Amino acid sequence: MEIEDLNLEENQNSELVLEPKVGTIFDSEDKAQECYTIYAKAKGFGAITITSKKVNNVKSYVIYGCHRSGNARPTGSNLVKSPPTPKIGCKAHMNISLLVDGKGELSSIELKHNHEMDQEKVKYLRCYQALPPNVKRTIELNTAIGINMNQIVASCVIEAGGADNLTWTDKDARNFKDIHMK
Repeated sequence: MEIEDLNLEENQNSELVLEPKVGTIFDSEDKAQECYTIYAKAKGFGAITITSKKVNNVKSYVIYGCHRSGNARPTGSNLVKSPPTPKIGCKAHMNISLLVDGKGELSSIELKHNHEMDQEKVKYLRCYQALPPNVKRTIELNTAIGINMNQIVASCVIEAGGADNLTWTDKDARNFKDIHMK
């Protein structure tokens, strides 16, 4: 069974998102990741790369999973004041065995989660937030001519048709400006 080009915009709100199945062959590692990301976003959880392994400098497998996989590791000396963490040991994952010809085969999958998933809030997860190139360019140009960030963000919100249509937050835009516009 081959997975052809999947379009994230078409499938993100659709009930017809393909459920990954063992034995599926993907054209590349990127296509496998894209498939799992589309599935994850449609179901209401974040998709991350958990681990991968190289043998003789060639990747042999990669595991994608739920953003809540793993266990919390407290940092700092005061455990009482440690910040909350989303890590709760979720076992949902997808193993991709990478073949010699560059293709990948789905070798095992677990789709059950040990937590609630929220399709309304999934767009706010860090793994789905990204500044599009046109917004980056808008920030660069408008900052260069002296327009302040509140006005830049407001114009981008209006251009997108409202804040609900954005894949990024005000803070993402400000961080981009702070890092790239020194």
